[in-house]
Amino acid sequence: LAGWIAALWAQGLEPRQAAMAAVFQHGLQADRWLAKQGRRPLTAGALLQPI
Repeated sequence: LAGWIAALWAQGLEPRQAAMAAVFQHGLQADRWLAKQGRRPLTAGALLQPI
């Protein structure tokens, strides 16, 4: 999550905006994973695959 925030911040978002966007995307991807994969373990790499 910290890397996601840093990447968005480096692309020009304000720090607060970068944090909010990254947290939102993190949660969204986790929800999508749960709907598709069930309760299988989730890794950071799996969150990035659909993006």
